[in-house]
Amino acid sequence: MHPIRVLKSQSELAALPNYSIVSSPENPDWGAVKNGDDSWMIFGAEGTRDSAWAWGWLSEGIPAEAWLLWDPTGPAPHVPAKVWRTTIPDRSPEVKLHKTLGHARSAVTNRISSYPGFAHYDMRIEELNTATNQFFVLHDIRSGTRLDSLPWK
Repeated sequence: MHPIRVLKSQSELAALPNYSIVSSPENPDWGAVKNGDDSWMIFGAEGTRDSAWAWGWLSEGIPAEAWLLWDPTGPAPHVPAKVWRTTIPDRSPEVKLHKTLGHARSAVTNRISSYPGFAHYDMRIEELNTATNQFFVLHDIRSGTRLDSLPWK
């Protein structure tokens, strides 16, 4: 686990926006969520504590510090620009995701190569449209398609 930022003082902790998540660097399973002005919910404990108590509990080490793990006002997590999905009926699992188009094409090419050079099943490569979160068909490989007639050959 890596912090977004290392907090060095109680005032830094208190200034965090609501719903920030922090932990102790010494004991990362000791965590807290800010749920109001000067109010912290401690993981596994009932009720809330103020920033002074939370700082003392989180920063027990020398030097005194706490880790900011999530800031709701920060940038969203990185989402890959593109993702590809292959559907190959005689493979387990039948549907797989790939980080690159090359990997997706290789999955189809390798499956056809393992037979006498032609597709025994309908196969498909789809690309994720990140604007709609829907996959669209990029390559539809029909049963009987020969290896040398694949669209990328």
